[in-house]
Amino acid sequence: MRQFIYATLLLASLAISTQSHSEELCVPTNTAIYYGNGVGQGSDTHFNAERSKTRLQRFVLESIQPEEEENYIFKLAFNDSRGALADIAESARQSLGNEWPTLLVAFFLRDRRLLSLLPDDLVLKFNDFLTNQTIQEMVAPDLSNTDVATQVASYESDIGEGKKVVLASHSQGNIFANLAFERLNSQSQQYFAMVPVASPEFFARKSLVGPSHVRFSDDIVIGGVEVLKRLAGLPPPLEANDNDNVDEDWTGHGFREAYLADFSARQFIVNGILTSESLLPPPPQTAGQGTITVTLTWGSNPDVDLHTYEPTGTHVYYARPTGNFGYLDVDEVNGFGPEHYYVSCQTLRDNQAGVGRYRFGVNYYYGQSPEVARVTVKTPNSEATYSKALSVSRGSGGDNSPIPVADVVVSKNSETGRFDFSIEAK
Repeated sequence: MRQFIYATLLLASLAISTQSHSEELCVPTNTAIYYGNGVGQGSDTHFNAERSKTRLQRFVLESIQPEEEENYIFKLAFNDSRGALADIAESARQSLGNEWPTLLVAFFLRDRRLLSLLPDDLVLKFNDFLTNQTIQEMVAPDLSNTDVATQVASYESDIGEGKKVVLASHSQGNIFANLAFERLNSQSQQYFAMVPVASPEFFARKSLVGPSHVRFSDDIVIGGVEVLKRLAGLPPPLEANDNDNVDEDWTGHGFREAYLADFSARQFIVNGILTSESLLPPPPQTAGQGTITVTLTWGSNPDVDLHTYEPTGTHVYYARPTGNFGYLDVDEVNGFGPEHYYVSCQTLRDNQAGVGRYRFGVNYYYGQSPEVARVTVKTPNSEATYSKALSVSRGSGGDNSPIPVADVVVSKNSETGRFDFSIEAK
């Protein structure tokens, strides 16, 4: 039976659209477990990250009692990264010829004598290559602020709804994890923990278990990063503390292929997640959990408002926080947010008029400088975060024309009683 469930979960997680189906509209959960992926390769990155998340979910669920499963929700902290260590080495060789290893050592050692033996145009070309690609990917990645901001918005949304957050991060995902932790507000940080796997970082912002991480001694990717960091005079990654007993992955680096396949590493990861969850305090629930939940956050300007138009046309916002189907249960006016709207499970079950289109938008009510609004929309099995640049505040004059962000379309099969949800960006 469990094999069928896991197969179903995998198929659902690999779906490209943001449409989801649910017969059980929502079951309140206590903990959100995230998988943060590392460096990927083009269009396969998201597909592989989803597969890794589903494999992790399988092993965690196998380690708990069936009646405990409803306490957990499994999510992806996606990093849309590009390039891998082998790809960079290969492209360096192709671009620079057989001299590239000498150039690499000379550059990091600041050895002008070695560099003087090579043509100036080749040195310049290598410097440009190393600065624009290799250093960014292997030593100080050019991280996407959008990815980090999306992750922070998702974490804070879950914490506000009363969920603990545990993040198992792999490889470059640990850099994103550390940055995300720094950007969480101080209260949210209390309910967040990390389980680092094959980290290129020299620290983990918040690991609650000992040892604080797992890294194979023959992980050649992180081993390569360590060599480069030491040559550059940078702090090396967290030290190797385990041996890889899996032959299928010659790099000793893959999350599924090596770390989840190896018994001791898998045990560390799963136990680390469950132990971290048990050590985290339960966050106070400041926002409701529902079938549809929408969370708005922004920067330091005083006030951005969340606006909802329900299927019957009811306008839910600060002046009318209770709609026919949902509630604006959190309204922040002192900067950063959140504001939060949710549709309760029971309301949607009991009221047929709740089926239809929910429209969500924002109004920059008051502030002195440009602002960015981030809106996280969650339905059963689907989640998306959208950013909107706001140039100037509009005051109450913008209340009747909020900037559209996303719609949620709810439909119901009259024969089966099954609800369908689709998130549409605007």
